[in-house]
Amino acid sequence: MPQQITKPRIIAFELTRRCQLNCRHCRASADTDTKSELDTGQCKNILKAIANYNRCVVVLTGGEPTERDDIYELIKFGNSLGLRIAMATCGYSITDESIAKLKNAGIGTLSFSLDGKDSQTHDSFRQSPGAFDITMAALKKTRKANIRFQINTAVTKSNFD
Repeated sequence: MPQQITKPRIIAFELTRRCQLNCRHCRASADTDTKSELDTGQCKNILKAIANYNRCVVVLTGGEPTERDDIYELIKFGNSLGLRIAMATCGYSITDESIAKLKNAGIGTLSFSLDGKDSQTHDSFRQSPGAFDITMAALKKTRKANIRFQINTAVTKSNFD
């Protein structure tokens, strides 16, 4: 009897390695290089392929996906294919203007990393002074815009308490 393949419910699409933070655990090895990034058309082709395979949740991630100039276009395009588009963000690009653009583009959910109960723990983990306050401000703007969000935490020895 042939084995049935279970299609994924969630796919993470790493759009960029660019990021202003220097997080200890970053699997994207964030930097400022854009030479290895896929262009808009290539990203759209991948989104089409995902939609043809399974209409699921696609989490746009990186690095920091808002570093891409085409992020709103990619969100709209993914939605037009019947995908449910979410985005993982550090929050430093979330302003009143950008949150309105994200909502207009059809973002379904944002996820934010919060790796400590206070600025000392979070900022140390992110190796970026002020990162905690930036994330908290972004969370408030997201809530005010009535966009769903989730908090992701990487639990380690340095932030366990």
